Amino acid sequence: MAIGTKKKLSIKTNPPSNMNYIQADYSVIYALVMVPEVDPDHALMIEENYPNPMLIDPKTDRFPCCIVWSPLPVLSWFIPFIGHIGICREDGVILDFAGPNFVSVDNFTFGAPTRYFQVSREQCCCLSPYSAEPMGEYVENHDESGSNVDTWESAIRKSIQEFQHQSYSIFTCNCHSFVANGLNRLGFQAGGWNVVNLAIFIFLKGRWVNKTAMVKTYLPPLVVLGFGLIFGGGTFLTYLLIFMFVLIGSRYHCSQPSELVKPYIGNYQQELQTFKHLPISLGMNPWNRCRNQYRCFASQATIIQRRPEFSTISSEDLSYFKTILGERGVVQDEETLDAVNTDWMRKYKGTSKLMLQPRTGEEVSQILKYCNSRCLAVVPQGGNTGLVGGSVPAFDEVIVSTSHMNKISSFDKVSGILVCEAGCILENLIAFLDNQGFVMPLDLGAKGSCQIGGNVSTNAGGLRLLRYGSLHGSVLGLEVVLANGTVLDMLGTLRKDNTGYDLKHLFIGSEGSLGIVTKVSILTPPKLSSVNVCFLACKDYASCLKLLLEAKRKLGEILSAFEFLDHGAMDLVLKHLEGVRNPFPSSMHNFYVLIETTGSSESYDREKLDAFLLHSMENDLISDGVVAQDITQASSCWHIREGIPEALMKAGGVYKYDLSIPVEKMYDLVEEMGVRLGASAKVVAYGHLGDGNLHLNISTPQYDDKILSQIEPFVYEWTSKHKGSISAEHGLGLMKANKIHYTKSPETVQLMANIKKLLDPNGILNPYKVLPPSLFTKN
Repeated sequence: MAIGTKKKLSIKTNPPSNMNYIQADYSVIYALVMVPEVDPDHALMIEENYPNPMLIDPKTDRFPCCIVWSPLPVLSWFIPFIGHIGICREDGVILDFAGPNFVSVDNFTFGAPTRYFQVSREQCCCLSPYSAEPMGEYVENHDESGSNVDTWESAIRKSIQEFQHQSYSIFTCNCHSFVANGLNRLGFQAGGWNVVNLAIFIFLKGRWVNKTAMVKTYLPPLVVLGFGLIFGGGTFLTYLLIFMFVLIGSRYHCSQPSELVKPYIGNYQQELQTFKHLPISLGMNPWNRCRNQYRCFASQATIIQRRPEFSTISSEDLSYFKTILGERGVVQDEETLDAVNTDWMRKYKGTSKLMLQPRTGEEVSQILKYCNSRCLAVVPQGGNTGLVGGSVPAFDEVIVSTSHMNKISSFDKVSGILVCEAGCILENLIAFLDNQGFVMPLDLGAKGSCQIGGNVSTNAGGLRLLRYGSLHGSVLGLEVVLANGTVLDMLGTLRKDNTGYDLKHLFIGSEGSLGIVTKVSILTPPKLSSVNVCFLACKDYASCLKLLLEAKRKLGEILSAFEFLDHGAMDLVLKHLEGVRNPFPSSMHNFYVLIETTGSSESYDREKLDAFLLHSMENDLISDGVVAQDITQASSCWHIREGIPEALMKAGGVYKYDLSIPVEKMYDLVEEMGVRLGASAKVVAYGHLGDGNLHLNISTPQYDDKILSQIEPFVYEWTSKHKGSISAEHGLGLMKANKIHYTKSPETVQLMANIKKLLDPNGILNPYKVLPPSLFTKN
């Protein structure tokens, strides 16, 4: 729909429209910043036979394809060749198993490396001789002889997977065994690496980073040895030798990583080789759909194994479900199942053979009680509009659809409290409340399909969180069915209830992994008569930030939404959505901002908005702008913003990331990702600037594992480094379950796992999602 005639704002300056010129400038700046400047002292220590030594940059701790080492406090004072060790990716980032329960990225635990050894490809019998060319997830290449070859990144990634959730042990599972496992995967010098021979190798073959590093390593042991001989003499030497023998001997005896890990790796590779000739079924790449036992998905390091304790559907199970739900409530039609097995993005596809459609909470209770007794895994599903694979099966789990639970139970016009079933579609609730003179505190682009139960279970944010807050504040009560069939009636309608623990918050955002939400009580605000929408253009991201600050100050209580999109997002919408016109047909701008105000006095609100716009123009914060004159024009402005996901889908493949980042740093990630990917992909950004929520999208003609390897894990590491969250409002689902450590501490994740085990001991509710599956693997 065309935007039509609007009140046009005068402008003082126009931003440069040649975006290619601006991108070129960014590339030049990036090149100037990123060229490593090797320390002269360090340059003297690099021998000529080291490949491309300019890639090594000790000032930024970048050691491509290297083993790095630093001395340990106290321990290295007595035994100088024992220290802390890490292995580096091809981009030089250090990977360090420091424990407990995680692999640290770009954070070498005991200070900067002092020694390193750069591994060449010729020394690795399992490594492809070609440059880094990430292949399909967890699939090896084969050389002409048929033996397995690998890429550096994929080999290291597999090693990370095996150690990511291991508990640290000084004897059996430590930094040395982590690096040894990586070297064995690479086939470095034919493998056979363990804790002891690795420590000796790096001590004898490693190169000093600089002379200061040499002093840092040798001075403390010399001082300790000197004082020991002065004050202890032969006794000191005797005890030192005993200490060395016990420590080295016990580590060698208790930890033989090459022998412990290699059989597992061999079996693992044999399993993977069975995938190679299976039919393609996901449309992403040949390896996204594995066999029934293992599943690989379109996100790096997303590989899971079906839990063997889960049962499969039998004829007796079907008969029981039909006695509860009737024939219509038990769906086995292949076409219907194909749709509910596949997520909206078409990235994830399960193999469920059964969908159940209960109509009441009591029926949900009977279903779960039976499934728990039979150990049948269950996936709750609402509108199936999620973006992280949380609402579809990973394997053959039973789908429990809430779509037939769609009744509104009650609405109180005095308090504005709505009680409804979980299957109510959000847009239907919005329409119902509109007739009552109220509004939903939640509004999403997917409102025509998503259901309120799914919204609550994922703690969906939406377009007006800036005004009304999150669902943790709006939801007053829930009815939830636990895994054993117990119905928790927490369906309160009170604004204040301070009796004991507020358990409903456990289920808001739990993605159906703790219980199935069957009813919701939610506080809805009254509908206000004055709504204004303006669509503005800004010359740069800094202007967007200043505009946000001014909007909060000058619009205050009437500000209800502050959305932004960049020129790439606008370009896609104009190209791929029918009926959308450019609000500024004469030129394209770098950034666009949509502002909505909601209040009770039209004249007062408009006066505040006009004053804000005038002030913003005078201070060069906006370059151009339009103000909608009626509801049709306002809807057209919103259609641009809400239509971006659809436009991205029509453009081809898209990698989507929902991130929470401090607003001043938000667009830095977009620019860095653009430089990182170059011309191979289009980086598009939009989101809820008022909430610090970035929707980062990488648009490509088709899905490509090489591009994916450039995106991940960089995007998660960058977000974690800047104290952000890897999921702002979409949840973790299957896509990010193994990535939770980028945002949450190991202790926090373990407590979450304990809660899950308490409420769902058999783990039947939405398995493999939210938390790392390895936390629930039975030995």
